[in-house]
Amino acid sequence: MTLKLYAGRDIRSLGHLYMNHLMAMVVENLHSTSAIAAELAWRDQEINWLKGQLLQSQTRSTVPGWQPMSTAPKDRPIVGLCRHDADIYVLDSGLLTTYGAHAEGLDYADDGPHVIVWGGENEYFDGGHIPAWWFLQYSNWETVANPIAWLSIPDYEALLNEPVPEAE
Repeated sequence: MTLKLYAGRDIRSLGHLYMNHLMAMVVENLHSTSAIAAELAWRDQEINWLKGQLLQSQTRSTVPGWQPMSTAPKDRPIVGLCRHDADIYVLDSGLLTTYGAHAEGLDYADDGPHVIVWGGENEYFDGGHIPAWWFLQYSNWETVANPIAWLSIPDYEALLNEPVPEAE
């Protein structure tokens, strides 16, 4: 059985919200299924971005140690809490976000914690340019990440250089 995406709604309970949308659709001539689907998709995109912002805010305030991405160091690996749909992907201007531009042609990280690094800036022969962004460490700049918060990694290089204890 196929799960229905749209259920019958009690339009009276939706009050002015329903009427606002109905009137806007009439005034803007949104009569085709495609035009209505495009509007719904745009709203979904906005809702996903807002959910991401809310999650980012809640993560910083409820999980000790997580920091906002605006404070993340870009000169060393960090642990990033990634969430693909936290990025709006397309700006109001119709251009892709930096994350969206990288994710469009590459793979993207699954939701959850990952070791990430800053980089992957691209200059193209036709003059195109994609600025640096966050990527999974050791992915050769092929798996873009969308971190919403970060944790510091202890001096892992020093740990890697320590002798390994012998098994008893």
